[in-house]
Amino acid sequence: MTEFSDAVVCIVGLGLMGASAAQRIHGQCRRLIGIDRNTEYLQTVLAQGWVDSGFENLIDLDETPDLVVLCTPVRTILTILRDDILTIKAPCVIVDFGSTKGDIIRQMEVLPERFTCFACHPMAGKETSGPQASTPELFVGRPFLFYPIDKESMGWNLLADLIKGLGAVPVRLNPDLHDKQLATISHVPYLMAVALSLVSAQDGTEASERLWEIAANGYHDMTRLAGSNLDMMTDILVTNPENISVVLQKVIDQLGEIKTLVDKNQPEEMQPLFSQAKQIKERANQCRKS
Repeated sequence: MTEFSDAVVCIVGLGLMGASAAQRIHGQCRRLIGIDRNTEYLQTVLAQGWVDSGFENLIDLDETPDLVVLCTPVRTILTILRDDILTIKAPCVIVDFGSTKGDIIRQMEVLPERFTCFACHPMAGKETSGPQASTPELFVGRPFLFYPIDKESMGWNLLADLIKGLGAVPVRLNPDLHDKQLATISHVPYLMAVALSLVSAQDGTEASERLWEIAANGYHDMTRLAGSNLDMMTDILVTNPENISVVLQKVIDQLGEIKTLVDKNQPEEMQPLFSQAKQIKERANQCRKS
C-alpha cells in the first residue's frame, strides 16, 4: 500500500480547484504532476512552483501516478474517464472533484479493475476562476464529500491523506441524494443570480450603470454567483437537468406566492411567510457553524 508521502499525485485541471489543491498538497507527496490543455494555466502553475512538472495530456506522463485527481468541468471528467484514463496501464486511485455525481459514478463503475475510484465533491469554491484565483486555504474546514466505487478499502489511505492534506472535513456522500441536494443549495442559486443580473440590465446601459453605482451588499451578494465559470456551470446544468428543473419550479411557485402577497399589499399576510424564512435561515446558519 503506497503511502501519500511516497505517492506520485497527478492533478488534471489547473483552474481554481486544481491549482488550490496543488498549492496545498505540494511537498506532501513524493511528486506532484499538473496537467492542463490550457497552456497559460499550466505555465502559471509551473512558474509558481505549485507542481513539480506539467504536461498537456495524461498520455504524456513520464511516470505512472498512484493518485489522479480530476478537477475539470463535469463533461471533461466524463471524457477523461471514458478515454484518457485508459492510457494509464498500472493500478491507481482516481478521485474527481465534479459538482454533479450521477453520470460520473456510472462511468467510474465500468472502468477496468486496475482503477480504484472515489466520486468526490469538495464543498468549496469561488465565483472567480483560473489559477490566479486559487488559494491554498480554499478547502480548509470545508466538507469533502466522498463515495467509494466498489472496492471501498483499496486506496482509502491515499484519499484520506489527500483530504487531510487539503485541510477539509471528510463526509460520506449519499449518491442517491447528492445531485438533488446540490440543485437546491448550489445550482438553482446560480440561476437565480443569473436572473437578477439580467433583470438589473434590462433598462439600458445608462440606467443600469447608475443602478450598479448605488447597489449595496444585498444586490452584490445575490448576484455573486453569476460570475462563476461558464463552462463549469453549463456542464452542471446539462448533467443535472431533472433535479434542477424540479427545484427551479418550486422557486418559481414560491416567488409567485410572494408576488401575490406583494400585489395585495397586506403586511399582516406577508409577515408570517417572511418570519418562517428568517427562522429557516437562522437554523441553516446554526447547522453551518456546527
